[in-house]
Amino acid sequence: VTERVCLVGKLVTGLKIWHLRPESTFYPSKNFERITATLPEGSDVMFLFGEIDCREGVLQSIDRGKYENYEEAFTKLGHIYLDALKRVATKRKLRRVFVHLPLAIIDVTRELVLQCCYYMRRVLCTTATVGPAKLIVFDVNPRLLDDTKKNLRAEYKFDNTHASPAYL
Repeated sequence: VTERVCLVGKLVTGLKIWHLRPESTFYPSKNFERITATLPEGSDVMFLFGEIDCREGVLQSIDRGKYENYEEAFTKLGHIYLDALKRVATKRKLRRVFVHLPLAIIDVTRELVLQCCYYMRRVLCTTATVGPAKLIVFDVNPRLLDDTKKNLRAEYKFDNTHASPAYL
């Protein structure tokens, strides 16, 4: 069955998963609350967060001794993400919540993003629902990488920071 959908982008600039904690007062977390309050009740929503956590947040938190390793850090972030999804899905009575795991586009962070996706799947895929919504988690990275799983396929290269629109 094919279903036509209209996607309406709602950008929350600079949001790390870490900012989704209820006690966070940093601007991106407040902007996330404002943006999610505009979601139509009963709608389907796709979330795509986590790349910034991989680029700077997790490395800094491990360096500062907050977490011992990547597994502990990404597992904690997975639980923060899951709790935030439950809050939004319940408030907005969402029908389906799609989680698009971070893209491993940047060469120097690719391995860390892939580890993030692995641990996020372990946390997020423990449940089929978030509040009233069905939870659907997907990771397109295996399709974007070459046979070595270390390099981005040529057709998905863009500007060394962003995904080529061809990935859609």
